Amino acid sequence: MLKVRVIPLLLIQDGLLKKPVQFKNPRTISDPITVIRVFEERQVDELILLDIGCSSENEDIESDLITDIARELSVPFTFGGGVDSLEKMQDIIRAGAEKIVINSAAVENPTLITEGALHFGSQCIVVSIDVLKVDNTYEVFIKNGSKPTGLDPIQWAIKVESLGAGEILINSIAHDGMLTGYDIDLITRITNAV
Repeated sequence: MLKVRVIPLLLIQDGLLKKPVQFKNPRTISDPITVIRVFEERQVDELILLDIGCSSENEDIESDLITDIARELSVPFTFGGGVDSLEKMQDIIRAGAEKIVINSAAVENPTLITEGALHFGSQCIVVSIDVLKVDNTYEVFIKNGSKPTGLDPIQWAIKVESLGAGEILINSIAHDGMLTGYDIDLITRITNAV
């Protein structure tokens, strides 16, 4: 039997915890450190933090925030948002994260997946795939769900695995913030393929 792992995924922008609905209109929830302390106290298995400001507005990665969060946690910590180079990956690792999430840059420059895996190890590279069902067909989107790519998410997942990604993070844009649960059909299709 598989062990259930609890891995909260938190979104930040401008240093504040945000909650969008279907990747739009993010509302401010809290200071991220306060919420992270709660998850640490509740002994989650891992924590993922995505800076949606870095990816949508080309903001610089906040190394100090990553360091502050890493100091609060005893569990593995994964960070993503605006990661488009080995240098940014290195900055994130130096700041205290154990894993790195890449999304838009992985689509625009797939060799970054392999470069990151060779430099840091596959276990360190997480490729996030944002998916929306368009005309009854799943499609990969980038830039916080604003730009369609024409990529099939199942084929893209197979490719990112072959390029060296150690983990894949699936985000259903239609389900985001809707309190309707996961897109089980999408998850099943991808897990059966990789």
